[in-house]
This record gives sequence, structure tokens and C-alpha cells, in this order.
Amino acid sequence: MDKGHYISAFTGAYATTKGLLEAADGGMLFLDEVHRLNSESQEKLFVFLDQGIFRRMGESEGWHKAKVRMVMATTENLESNFLDTFLRRIPIVVQIPSLRERGEQERLQFIYHFFIEESKVLDKKMKVSGNVIEALLNHLYQGNIGDLENKIKFICATAYAKKKRKNEIDIHLEHLPEDVLKGIAEKAENKIGNYDTVEIYPNAPIQEILSGDKNGKDYHQELFEKLIAIFGEFRSQNYAKEQFEKRCMHTVNDVLDCLIYNQNSENENTMRKYIVNSVQEAFRYVEYSCNVQFGGNSLHAITAYFFCMNQHFRKQNIFIPNELMQYILEEYPKEIHIAKRILNMLSSKMDIVSTQEDLIPLTIYIRSLLNVSLSRKRPRAVILAHGYATASSVADVANRILDENIFESVDMPIEKNVSDVVQWMKEYVEKNDVSHGIILMVDMGSLREIYRSFEENLKSPLVVMNNISTQMAIMAGELIQKEEKLEDIVRILEEENETEYKIIYPQIQKQKTILTCCITGTGTAEQIRLLIENSIPKEMDIQVISYDYDQLQNVEIVKGIYQKCEVLGIVGTKNPQIGQEKFIPLEQLVSGAATEQMINMLKNVADAVSMEKLNDNLIRNFSINRLLGFLTILDTEKILMHIEEAMKQYEFLTGRKLKNSTKINLFIHVGCLTERLIRNSAIEDYPEKDKFQKIHKKEIRQIQAAFSVIEKTYSVKIPISEIGYIYDILAGI
Repeated sequence: MDKGHYISAFTGAYATTKGLLEAADGGMLFLDEVHRLNSESQEKLFVFLDQGIFRRMGESEGWHKAKVRMVMATTENLESNFLDTFLRRIPIVVQIPSLRERGEQERLQFIYHFFIEESKVLDKKMKVSGNVIEALLNHLYQGNIGDLENKIKFICATAYAKKKRKNEIDIHLEHLPEDVLKGIAEKAENKIGNYDTVEIYPNAPIQEILSGDKNGKDYHQELFEKLIAIFGEFRSQNYAKEQFEKRCMHTVNDVLDCLIYNQNSENENTMRKYIVNSVQEAFRYVEYSCNVQFGGNSLHAITAYFFCMNQHFRKQNIFIPNELMQYILEEYPKEIHIAKRILNMLSSKMDIVSTQEDLIPLTIYIRSLLNVSLSRKRPRAVILAHGYATASSVADVANRILDENIFESVDMPIEKNVSDVVQWMKEYVEKNDVSHGIILMVDMGSLREIYRSFEENLKSPLVVMNNISTQMAIMAGELIQKEEKLEDIVRILEEENETEYKIIYPQIQKQKTILTCCITGTGTAEQIRLLIENSIPKEMDIQVISYDYDQLQNVEIVKGIYQKCEVLGIVGTKNPQIGQEKFIPLEQLVSGAATEQMINMLKNVADAVSMEKLNDNLIRNFSINRLLGFLTILDTEKILMHIEEAMKQYEFLTGRKLKNSTKINLFIHVGCLTERLIRNSAIEDYPEKDKFQKIHKKEIRQIQAAFSVIEKTYSVKIPISEIGYIYDILAGI
């Protein structure tokens, strides 16, 4: 800083001169980049700030006085660049936020201002791509506003140079500087595609441009307009209630997604934090009093909705048809009760005068959270992951894609204790039907052992799977929707994903069980299961489970069966040889030859009266006509006649006599096969099909010729896969 100098203070100092302090006496002095002052200079300036006196360079005696108001600027950290004694003499420190720290609207104003200035210079109208606006908005500028201004000058100059003869300049991503483009490529969180093209012209009012911004949209108003329109279509077109409910849920969730997605740094203020805390408090109260569970995503969604209400609530009055309000009140009493509690708590905390109409979107959202399938044939699924909303996010995406609330979620932020999660799982097991098992999907190996804390509470199998991902959750959900068995679900997931799993079975008395199996798939095995189940008196308390023959060759599935079941015996078309239990061939049971074996198999678990009932039921149920009674399309007598004709033709062509047991199997299998073909649901897979076709050409021709009567009579074509299964029966495989 130039304080002036005394004559002869240095070589060339031929006269005494005044410095800046004397020149500014009675006025103001602005010092830019003040951090460049070294310690000695700061001490001298400190003396002036403290006493208002100074000496010119070269003076050793006497003091000069000046009265100056000083303003200083620096871009550096104060504590690391200035002496403490110097800083103590500065009464006011103003922190000017960097461009990045400013709100989105303010940054947009700078961007539009600089484009308008360039439009004036070039005297051209401009169309700036929304992607360009967004890229500039999210870029980190090293030189703050000056850097932004220079980049916009560069962009406009580049676009102008390429199209200088046009009356209008189109600006796209290709015109961006390299460092801005690189930032877009490296940062996936940049929300490209969120803005529309902006028209810039000389002297354009900035507020006019900002008013066309998508972020100015009133989502609260838009949400009600959409729900009213959907309800109008529902009433006029009279479509199903379930369809109306799904459309409303999708609409509410889509708008909430937009609110969450379009949050910007302006939202990260004290008001938003206050709303988050208020929503958390409301959730805790409602979860305890209403016995419901909200995930992390719910917190984000409700927070975004109430933040939107806080901004837009009084903009317009929304007219809601009384019929819609009445419908919501009557159809969703539980959800309305929960929504009222949340709305009342948050409205009072946020000074929002809410109305009954505000219950509608909140009720529909809560309905979507509570709309969990109650199917008793499915295992339950829970996602447990570290993080504030990791589990909730995965569960939310999977449930949306599956269009059904398959997954519950438990978020485990750092501050959450494992004991809290254990308590939640205990309550979940107690309050929900988990008779078909639970699949607990976790994000890391350390959580695999969490089941030990509530193992004693288990009343059904629990699967703990590691390395949860969204893809794995969606695949698991699809298998649950198909009502696959618990063991099959985890086996398929392990084959398709990099995961490990553990199945924990409850320490309870094993259920007495008979297994049924068939080499041609679970269809016939299921028919056998139903017939045996209908034959066993209920007081014997024996369950019958059907399996595909190939399933019983899987060690893990068999291990699971024996851990939870006391297997009494197996009935099927081929012995899977999985244990020491008695195997009864299906043809013997159907023909009556194995009725005594069946009774011997069960004699230790029933009294004489029950055994007599069992004997009568087996004789009645296991006739061929009763078995083929499962056919819903075909005439039983006619299909029996045509199958018998086909078997005689086969005996003639091959010169071999079929065994009675083989005939019984063919009656059953071909009857079911014909109905499958008529329904266009033939079995497409057969083990090593190509190899089978090459090796057994002669046998295939014989089967096709013999069973052509089926094809002609019922206008169907037996595929090679089904021919293979017929061959297996004929060959006794």
C-alpha cells in the first residue's frame, strides 16, 4: 500500500510525495487483494487502524494523521493469512458467498444476465438449450462470477463464429468449454434434461425469462388437477376400483418424485431442516400409535410435499368435488385416520392452515405404503441396509416396478442401534403372517448374523441373503409374485446374482409330510398331491407337498425339506432316492396294488378309525377316471378312448406289449398333455433335446405315428419336448 515517501527515502526519490492515506483523508479507501500484505505491512496498517497515524516511507520521526474509512477485500482465508492483532481491529467482516453457494434462482439470474449482455453486443437473438443452462448452473467455477461471465462470452463467441450470418444464434452443448463438458460427463448427479430452451434477446427482462422456468411450477396445484381428472374418468367410464386406485397412487408418487428430484440448494435451508425434524416427529408418533412403519423414502416424500405446500399453498384456491372427498373418506378409513394425525401435527408446526381437501393426496400416498399383498402362499420380504434411506430406496424402486408392495424396508443409519432393528423384526414377525417364510435381504455380511437375536421368535423359515441390489430385489419380487417356494427363490437368486444365503428353520416339531414328484414336471405331481391330500383324513394332520423330480435332485432343496418336515414317504412316477423313506410308484397306487403300502406308511401316525377312512378314500380317489377328472376342457371318456387307440398303434408299430403300469402313466400324462396343447401351454424344455433328436430318430417317428390320432382329433401338434417325456414313460426312465 502506497503511504507516500520522504525525499531521499530511496534512489530516485527526488521529492516528498503524498500517499493513498493522505489522498483519502476525509473519505474512503478500498484495498483489494489485501491478503498480499506481508506481516510488516499489516503491522503498519494496524497502527493506522488503531491510532489513525502513519509515517511516509523514509521518515523516522514525526507522525501524520488522516481520517479514512477503509474497506478491504480478499479471496483467502482470514485466519491463515492475517495477524490476529490486525483482524481484531476490523469491526465488520462480511462473507460474500461464492457463486456455488448462492441459490439456484440467483445463479440463474447471473447466467441470464450475461447471456443478455452478449445478446446486446452481438445484436442477435439467442436460443439457449436447457441442457446448456443446466450445465452452467451445476458447474464449479474457480473464478466465481468472473469465470462464469468469461465462459458465457466464450460460448456465445463460439456459436456466433459458426453461424455468424444467421439472425438467431442457437446454443447447444457442443458450444460449451471443455471443462464444463467434462464436468457433465464425470458427474452423474447433474440433472440434465430438467430445463427447457430459453429465448434471449437484447434488453430482455430477466424476470420474464425466470417466470418461464419449470422449477417455478406449482406441483401442489398440478397434483390436485390430475387427481380430479382421474376421478372424473373413473366415474364417467365406470372402470374397476383397483384401476382407479393404481392410477391415483402412480400420480401421487410421480409428483412426489418430481418434488424430491427438483430440490435444489435453496431448499437446504433452516425451514427445510425444520420440516424434516417435524416429519420425523410425526412419523414416530404415528408409527407408535397406529402400528405402521414408514421407510426413509417416505420421510423424503412427505418432507418435499409439505415444503411445496409451504411455498404454494395460498397461490390458488383448489376446488375439490364433494363426491371425490366422500369417496376417499368412505373407502380408506384407516389411511384417512393416519393422514389426519400427520396433517394436524405438521400444519400446526408449520403455520399452514390446512383443509380437509389436503387429506386426499396424503391418504392416497399412505394407502400405497400400506397396500401390502396378503397372499398366504407367499414368503414375506424385508430389505435391511446401512444408511439413512438405502433400504427404503431399493424397496421403493422394486415395489414401483413390480406394481405391488412386496418389500418392507428397514433403514439402519449410523446412529441406529442393532437392538432397534432386532426389536422391529420381532414385532414384524409377531404382527404379520409369515407362515410361508421370510426373506431378509441385507447389504453386507456383518448383518447376516442379526437373525441370532430373534431366532427364538421364529415360527417359520428365515432366509438371510447378502449383497442386496435393486436388480436382485426385483428378481426376488417377481419370484414371490409367482408364488415360488422359498427354497426355489433363494436357489434361483444365488444362480443369477453374486450373493450368499443362509436358511434358518424354526426349532419346532416337524410337520409330518408326504412328498409327491413326477419326472414330467410339477403339474402331474400337483394333481397327485391333491388326490392324496383329499384321501387323508384331516385329523391325521399330514401335509402333502409336490415337487418336480429335478427339484428333488438339488441338495439344498432336499436339506431344507428335511429340516422342516418329517417325511413319511414319497409317491411319484420315479424314485428320487433322497432318503430312507418308502417310495410308492404312482401306477401301483392308482391300480390299487399299493393301497396296503400306503396304509403301512401311515399306520404309526393314526388310529384304526382314521386308517379305515384312509383306505376307503384311496380306493375311491385313485381311479383313472377320478384322476382325469382334473381335466377341465376334454371329455374324459373320449380322451381315454383316443389314448388307448394310440397305445395299441404303438404296440403294433414296435411289436412290444406295454406294461399295465406304463399304460396307466400314459393315460395320465397324455390326457394332461392334450389339454396343455389345446391351451397353448406345452412344456418347451426337455433335457438335452438336440441330443435326444439325433440318437432316437426311430423311436421319435414311432411315437409320432402312434399318437398322430391325438393330433388329428384335437387339431394340435405334439412338440419334440413333449415327445421326449412320452419316450421317458415308454422306456421306463
